[in-house]
Amino acid sequence: MLFEPGNYNFNSRLNFGDKSITHRAFICGALAEGTTEIENACICRDTLSTADCLKKMGADFVFRGTSVTVYPLKALPSRNEPLVLDCGNSGTTARLLAGVAAGLGIRAVFKGDASLSRRPMDRVILPLREMGFDIRKTDNALFVTGDSTCVRDERELSFETLSAQVKGALLFAALVSGGTIKITERVRSRNHTEIMLSHLGARIKTDGNEIRLEKSRIKGAKLKIPNDVSTAAFFIAHGLLGDGAVLNNVGVNPTRTEYISLLKESGANIEISNEKNVCGEAAADISVTRSALKPFICRKERSRLLLDEIPALAVLALTAKGRSKFESVGELAAKESDRLAGVCGLAKSLGADAAVCGDCLEIYGKGYIEGGQADTLNDHRLELAAATAGLHSKRGVETSFGYADVSCPDFLKIIGAEKFRLGLLGGDISSSKSPLLFSLFSDYFSVPLSYELFETDAARFDDTLKKLKTYADGFNVTMPYKSRLSPDGMPSNTVLNKCGRFLPAVTDGDGVVLSLAAHKIDVEGKKLLLIGAGGSAAAAARALADRGAKLCFANRTQEKARESAIRFGGKIYEKGVVCDGILSFVPVFDRLLFADEKDVAAAEFVLDAYYFRDTRLLQCARKYGKIAVDGLDMLFFQAIKAFEIFTSVKASDTDTEALYALFRSKI
Repeated sequence: MLFEPGNYNFNSRLNFGDKSITHRAFICGALAEGTTEIENACICRDTLSTADCLKKMGADFVFRGTSVTVYPLKALPSRNEPLVLDCGNSGTTARLLAGVAAGLGIRAVFKGDASLSRRPMDRVILPLREMGFDIRKTDNALFVTGDSTCVRDERELSFETLSAQVKGALLFAALVSGGTIKITERVRSRNHTEIMLSHLGARIKTDGNEIRLEKSRIKGAKLKIPNDVSTAAFFIAHGLLGDGAVLNNVGVNPTRTEYISLLKESGANIEISNEKNVCGEAAADISVTRSALKPFICRKERSRLLLDEIPALAVLALTAKGRSKFESVGELAAKESDRLAGVCGLAKSLGADAAVCGDCLEIYGKGYIEGGQADTLNDHRLELAAATAGLHSKRGVETSFGYADVSCPDFLKIIGAEKFRLGLLGGDISSSKSPLLFSLFSDYFSVPLSYELFETDAARFDDTLKKLKTYADGFNVTMPYKSRLSPDGMPSNTVLNKCGRFLPAVTDGDGVVLSLAAHKIDVEGKKLLLIGAGGSAAAAARALADRGAKLCFANRTQEKARESAIRFGGKIYEKGVVCDGILSFVPVFDRLLFADEKDVAAAEFVLDAYYFRDTRLLQCARKYGKIAVDGLDMLFFQAIKAFEIFTSVKASDTDTEALYALFRSKI
């Protein structure tokens, strides 16, 4: 892929949740008592590996774009064979879950791809063994954990150097085994695990370099995750070399911001504003303007705090005339690739002199980036570095770009080099209003996208899905295909395609609830008649039941109505029962079904999901002066939620009102 200078519009509306915090949020959600709801999670290849392993251990996950609900571990069934936990490319997954599996006494075989299999695991195995847990190396796997009795007495461990991943593994092992642990770090490491455990109610204290976790339990909660400062490093570099950038809600945990401090010392114009606390984590907005930089001198004590940012710093070092030196960065050789050699090779391929001297990296910048062909070693951070360099080079940078989704799948969209490719999957969809809606959203939020109609039939459905997996970032689904991609048996109308896998979601329920709310209708305690038993009716029933509505069900097939009543805790509708609201989800427009004029006259409101023409139910409601909510309202509100799932852009109340008025004016 060729990255070259061009007219790119950086999109500050798009989010890129912190990967390190997301791993820990997923794990804590699985270990907590009760449900955990996570906002702005990083959905990437690495964090999906963590979710997959936790699912095998008994947790459950529901994805709605970057909003994720985690249901805790259930008791594992007895097994003759150990669990096989595939960690993919993620060292964080392997090391953190080593502590969880060992602490719970789960027999598990941890595996990974070729890259992960080359990375050192003794650093987590040995401390866990020192705590008394059954974990050991084995052939053809990263390591295995056993089902021996967990150690519950107090352990006191001291480490000269300790990575945040290993520290997290020890804390999780102590937490789930009911033990107490005191860890002494000679040199501080990232403290995301400690912050999250404390936020969720664990009895954990930090005093200088000492961390003490006592026997405790954590409780599920609502967690908000700031944007990832390590990913932001590339966007900051992009802004410093170009027309500036504004990054919102970025994590500025003091253990993660040495990169910014070093840049400021070298002449970067960077402002931190709107500082706040997000579930215990420091976050802020970062504004960057074009800056001329001096070469970097990064000493040993600083280097270990910005290892992930070395590739971004290397790009900037190319533009700083003179020698930049990064001391004690040998740990880079043990990353997903030999990243130390990779950064050095990248600098050379782009026209600079560079060398690795022991565990130090030196780059001799010319004051500009020449460009060229770069080998990024299938390493996500090297790919992001090469892409960033190419946008500000003299002749462009050609490189592979297949691994960015390890940490930031939407990188190209954020820098303005690619648009979202969305669409609608279904049959007989030529009259759909969805292309109009997404065009309005795109223009309003300045988020470039295309929205296509993918018409299909039963015979071509599987082939169409294969095309969408390689082409689209997400798509909506209409009947009769909603049930073909269904989480928990709930027919899906919105599918996010992330890292080569489909993540189905349902927004029909949002459409109903938000439509009613827009008409000042509160459903709590209201008796509602739901007509129909399809996907939209089921989604509406779940959403309405969750908000305290009392549901009655009617359907042409009595058995379907009975199933809905059992599933959502309602009753079968009996003629003559007065209902506060009547909601129809059947494609009938020329007559009333189940409810007659007398029933409509007694109701407070009606909603009809059919939107291709005015319906008899809506006409009858208006005749008696009742609130009449049409299907276009439902379509609008479910679409704006789908847009959020696809792009991570959340509409404010003001945005929603403006877009609603614009949409109604267009039809």
